[in-house]
Amino acid sequence: MNEMTITQVSTTIPEFVNKDLQDATKKVFKIGETVRKCAFETTYIMATVDASECYKDDGFDSVHAWAMKTFGFKKSASYALLKTGREYVRTILDAKGRIKGYASNLLTDKELEHGDDFSTAQIEKMLPAGHDLVADLVQEGEIVPEMSCRDIAKVIKAHTAPEESDESEEVTEETGDAEDDGEEVIYRVVTDDVGGKYSVPVEILEQYRITAEELEAIKAISDHNVLEDDEDENE
Repeated sequence: MNEMTITQVSTTIPEFVNKDLQDATKKVFKIGETVRKCAFETTYIMATVDASECYKDDGFDSVHAWAMKTFGFKKSASYALLKTGREYVRTILDAKGRIKGYASNLLTDKELEHGDDFSTAQIEKMLPAGHDLVADLVQEGEIVPEMSCRDIAKVIKAHTAPEESDESEEVTEETGDAEDDGEEVIYRVVTDDVGGKYSVPVEILEQYRITAEELEAIKAISDHNVLEDDEDENE
């Protein structure tokens, strides 16, 4: 996910002999908390824009097209942010009902008073399992905020079986153009219920359970990109 992650195993700031190091540690802890809050707010904004469809007035076919073009997000990052905002983030209100912050919906306010919340980076590792299973794992104590992203991913993997490919899908894979960072992207040609065919990055299919609505969003992005390519060729 496109964010800086500062992992703090405790809210208690350690004590150091050197005053400069102590001051620096306090500053980093404060920055880490700010980054976490901003990351939650970003996912909430993504979900809000998606629900309102306000991106349509500016010619975008989906919230993903807007995020990818405006902020340079990759498709996988955009889907992860939106899915997190839709399913795992809640607002924290003050006494007057105004939003004063954001948090995951996996922990109660009482639990948050006595410890850290999950980060969006941790939640990203939970996405393949689905909210219901994740909530159960958190309630049973198998997943806690003090765990590393890697350990959370291991727990999720242990509780999720590989999905069997639909016989109606074409499993033909093709190599796409390299991303800006040099990574090679593998696409899978998927056929939907009405016979439409379009390419979806394999990493998205493998990591997230794509709903029919999300598949339509992918198709919209694909169609939008094709139109842009055609316009470029005609110039």
